[in-house]
Amino acid sequence: MRLHWDLTQGYIVRTPKSSTRLITLEFKRGDAASLELVFYADAMPVLLQPGHAIRFALKPKGHYDGEPLVYTATFTENANAKTYTAEPSFNTAALTALFASPNAPDRVDLIGEFSLRNGDDTHGWQSSQTFNVSVINDVIRGQEGTPGAATDAQQSWQWLLASLAAGTNLTFTPNHETRVLTLAAVAGASGNGWSPLFGIVSDGERRLLQLTSWVGGTGDEPQGSGYYLGDAGLVANIGDAVDVRGTSGSNGLNGTNGQSGSNGWSPMFTLINEGERRVLQLTAWTGGTGDAPQGVGNYLGSSGLVTSISDAVDLRGAVGAAGGPGANGLNGINGLDGNHGWTPALALFSDGERRVLQLTGWTGGSGSPPQGIGSYLGVSGWVATAAEALDLRGMQGPSGSTGAAGADVTPITSISFDGTNLTIQTSTGQSFGPFMVKGNDGGNGTNGINGIDGINGTNGWTPVFAIISDGERRVLQLQNWTGGSGSTPGSEGYYLGASGLTPNLYDAVDVRGPRGSDGSAGTPGTNGVDATPITSISFDGTHLTIQTSTGQSFGPFYVRGNDGSSGSTGAPGNDATPITSINFDGANLTIQTSTGQSFGPFYVRGSDGSNGSSGSDGANGNNGWSPLFTAISDGERRVLQLQSWTGGNGSTPGYEGYYLGASGFTPNLYDATDIRGERGSDGAPGADGGNGGSTGADGANGWSPLFIAISDGERRVLQLQNWTGGSGSTPGSEGYYLGADGFTPYLYEAVDLRGASGSDGSNGADATPITNIDFDGSNLTFYTSTGQSFGPFYVRGSDGPPGADGGYGGSNGADGANGWSPQLAIVLDGERHVLQLQSWVGGGGSTPGNEGSYLGPYGYTTSISEAVDIRGSLQPLAPIDNVNGTASLSGSDTVDVAQLEAQIADLQTKLQLVLDRLRSHNLISMS
Repeated sequence: MRLHWDLTQGYIVRTPKSSTRLITLEFKRGDAASLELVFYADAMPVLLQPGHAIRFALKPKGHYDGEPLVYTATFTENANAKTYTAEPSFNTAALTALFASPNAPDRVDLIGEFSLRNGDDTHGWQSSQTFNVSVINDVIRGQEGTPGAATDAQQSWQWLLASLAAGTNLTFTPNHETRVLTLAAVAGASGNGWSPLFGIVSDGERRLLQLTSWVGGTGDEPQGSGYYLGDAGLVANIGDAVDVRGTSGSNGLNGTNGQSGSNGWSPMFTLINEGERRVLQLTAWTGGTGDAPQGVGNYLGSSGLVTSISDAVDLRGAVGAAGGPGANGLNGINGLDGNHGWTPALALFSDGERRVLQLTGWTGGSGSPPQGIGSYLGVSGWVATAAEALDLRGMQGPSGSTGAAGADVTPITSISFDGTNLTIQTSTGQSFGPFMVKGNDGGNGTNGINGIDGINGTNGWTPVFAIISDGERRVLQLQNWTGGSGSTPGSEGYYLGASGLTPNLYDAVDVRGPRGSDGSAGTPGTNGVDATPITSISFDGTHLTIQTSTGQSFGPFYVRGNDGSSGSTGAPGNDATPITSINFDGANLTIQTSTGQSFGPFYVRGSDGSNGSSGSDGANGNNGWSPLFTAISDGERRVLQLQSWTGGNGSTPGYEGYYLGASGFTPNLYDATDIRGERGSDGAPGADGGNGGSTGADGANGWSPLFIAISDGERRVLQLQNWTGGSGSTPGSEGYYLGADGFTPYLYEAVDLRGASGSDGSNGADATPITNIDFDGSNLTFYTSTGQSFGPFYVRGSDGPPGADGGYGGSNGADGANGWSPQLAIVLDGERHVLQLQSWVGGGGSTPGNEGSYLGPYGYTTSISEAVDIRGSLQPLAPIDNVNGTASLSGSDTVDVAQLEAQIADLQTKLQLVLDRLRSHNLISMS
């Protein structure tokens, strides 16, 4: 028996890489069971640390302080297979005593547990979950020999079974109609035989058995799946199948109970939406012993599990035939026309270097317009601040290529930076500076003209989530709703789960994703390499440009010199990127800019290189790309799909066809963010009215604009190319440009996406000058005009020794609460068959509630009329046909009818036991 202990989750799971806890195990009394443990860390098999210890024990239920009935601490490690094997004995005196009674039980129920110390005595013990264990009574014991002669009653029973096993013909006469059932003879070859699995199907009023598959055998599987059970065996035609319901017969004699079999595995399904279809997906197996079946993640098809969701059976059934035309009712008054949808009027808004869209009004609709004027367009809908809005300018294009190496310039021997001023020393003894790195910030620009207020419409509600820590997990909690009107959908404080909002923290989805497995201890690192050397720094009196040995060029950075005399104001120029700080760690130089960029580290001074030829100017860098989105319908949801990029040159960023999710682009439609907000709750049913009048015309859908970015010299503006998503006539203005107050036909009135250049800041005061920097080839010393001396600093040290191997990973976190699994029953609602939630099993903490509710298309509902009709569910079996007259076995003596009736009654009892077992494992439910 192979068991799987997930050290990351802290308990034994049913199958590798699943999260379902093991609940029950079965063993045979008097045997030596073989236990094979496999340990997992982050879903990968691992070996335990040297000096580990493993223990296994079984005790009577409720006797936690008592002595074990079965115990072993001897587990053998197989390093290649990464398994730990032990053979505990189930032939102990204490266990035997539980079965020593005049009426020996079929089984005894115990509790079991594993415990582990992963390392030597310095490590603590950790235990698995406590699971239920059934020990089944033994049949073959000691020196039991050949049994004596059977009695007449035993003879007829055993003779009948032997005849059935020998493949003879069984003749019986239900409803005075003679039928012969021929059973195939048992093959004499070795190997496991195949057992048929039948499903009950309806044929009008008749109930038939259909062969769905074969299980338990070895070698080639028999043919016949999909056939029906007829009088003489399997038949292909449903009309030739035997009706298992028949008329009610008289009660036969009770047969002896058979021995209990091993626990079978019961599937746990989840209802999945696929467009208009509702299908079941297998999420786990429960209730069985031994290795669980495969197929988790597959879907329920017409003949079993299938891997493709398109082959899955739609639980909602086919659309029923249309009813005949009814009598014409009296014409009522005409209904009111529906409201037209509202189209947002957007204005381009500058937020520093970013360009975002602000909602200035609503147009084209009727009724009350939505709220939210003044909000901005974010990745998940409307947001309150410009900082949360989506930047339309796209990613920065790649830097232009660098020209060939130019002639060497005078080497810089040192650069000093005191937090405000920069001073440069060269190998010729020249000193430049101090230069003030950053001047005062310029004043704020004037506010743009406000757009015309639109008419308010009815807004949908957009959720506002916050990230909550749950131990190592990060989940989303619904804090509020924004942007809507009327009553909010509620559920504030709920968490985002796999199927929607949930009040239970442990049902919330971890947005951090699964933790990666621990890497093995790294080998000693190689000697560190030098940072990128600076080959030249050029200064034109205003700007500083840095060249590196890899051909990269950074800058120009506006350095700024001493204050000059006031002159006339020139035309505004484009400021270079200001340097905010320069860090020097004794060997390398790193530069931070006001845009958040970091350049370096650069090795301050390398050896002199040979003179190179003058290089040509590098090509201009590519223009940045702006995204073009299209709104896509996903059932009730509306998401944004990236169609193309515009306005740039060179290679596009890619991702065409991807969807806009909460964390960026995603290829999965179900990960895309719904821009429409959550659906509101259904209103209460209205009172019955009179005969309806003719239906009013549908309101026109609102139109959404599609823009492309247009170059106008140095300016970048938006041009309206088309409208999408609406109905009726479009708003027009195709080819117009987006201006400060709406659409304009004039290019010069369009808003520049790139923003105007900022004004120059005022001059800053000079800092304490550095009078000298001394560099002797190894050490750097700074001297200032105030007589202070800093240093010497060793510019570059030798390579450090290799780093030591990392230690073991941290200990496992505490177990999380078990998730709850629903137990559903099929309930009849007239001709409809629906699923009702009976209870929850397998979880920890409070249950999710909703017991007694029904499964609807959007979750649980208290109204049975709103539940999904799954149709085609199993119906109760009627008793088998009454057996009259006599029965005989071909080629054998006539059998007494009473004996045959007793055997058929026994088979009916066993069939009922099978149905009860299926119901107990939630495979079927009948009401």
